[in-house]
Amino acid sequence: MTAAAEAVDPREAVSRAKDALAWTGQPEAAWSIVLEAVLSAPLSADRVRERLVAASAAAPALGPPAPVDAVADADLPRVRSAFADTPYAEGGPTVRAAISGGDHAAVVLAAHHGALDGLGLIALLGWVLGAPVTSSVRGVISPPGEGWRPAAVARRLREAIFTPPARVHPPRRDRGVRGDRLVAATGPVMHGGTATLVGAAARGMRAWNQAQGGPTRRPVVAVGVSRRSGAEPTLAHDATWLRLHLDGAADDAAVAAVLARTPAERVGRAPALPRPLAAAARLMAEQLGSSLLVSNLGVLSGPPELSSVAFFPKQYGRSAVALGAATVAGATTLSLRVRARDFGPDDAERLLTGLVAELPADARGGGRGSAAELPIVS
Repeated sequence: MTAAAEAVDPREAVSRAKDALAWTGQPEAAWSIVLEAVLSAPLSADRVRERLVAASAAAPALGPPAPVDAVADADLPRVRSAFADTPYAEGGPTVRAAISGGDHAAVVLAAHHGALDGLGLIALLGWVLGAPVTSSVRGVISPPGEGWRPAAVARRLREAIFTPPARVHPPRRDRGVRGDRLVAATGPVMHGGTATLVGAAARGMRAWNQAQGGPTRRPVVAVGVSRRSGAEPTLAHDATWLRLHLDGAADDAAVAAVLARTPAERVGRAPALPRPLAAAARLMAEQLGSSLLVSNLGVLSGPPELSSVAFFPKQYGRSAVALGAATVAGATTLSLRVRARDFGPDDAERLLTGLVAELPADARGGGRGSAAELPIVS
């Protein structure tokens, strides 16, 4: 197994996110990404603990070895939610792990996004399983991290004030409800790649907003991308994102063209901006960001007991809606993460069903079928 690309102090991995999160209006939020792998055979808790100890020794950014919770199948939704919503303590583990060994053998892993990205979680899954897990993701070439330039920040603030991205219209607004809601559906292999997934997400958002009486203009889809190949994923964070302005991009070919010409965002620690800009950013936190985020882990290869993978990325900003995808062993799992205050359980399932329904017929390995036929796990 491959360790981290560079040593990072675990306290730094947690604390370096706070400046960036201040832009979202949620500086103390848990910046946690979650992965659930369904297995054909259960794992030994003792063996998983040993492997996490080895992973922490290889990658200091993971912090102290994480405990391993052995839970019943029925507790998996609770564990997923807790892993997604609970903040990480500075100096403590930056990863989390739980296993179930009933009829639904599974391992749930989570990581602070300052320590690992999506491919980093795939690398951690390989450590836990005792055999490498790789991805078809090729990685993108992007500029080195130079921080955020004030001119770019000013442009984003102008966009937020005058032409903010459309948001996925929330069917409710219950500010007393905390945390995120996570749902997933596994079906035939999705062909066509990230452009097809982004196109379906944009069309699904438009259809959802039309039904909800929300805006359909100015969809902006963030796409999570890696700056390294998935052929040998490392225990590291080396990801960035693209912001795709999709007004007028009606089909997958048009989306692919926008995807090809959009540069990756520069990454780095958020700057200490002049007070007026910083104050404006805090006030406009809900207007910043994108309509939704899409993160495709690609086609995964691993040991034969690996049956499926659900990946729940994290999104902040205009709409806290994130769509993840991963393909394993002839099936694709699409995973949706939304704010619980904005979406009830039925709402989240309806939104995911609508997004799946927008995949073109030739994008589904088994033919189109009905989106409602896909079993949704929540």
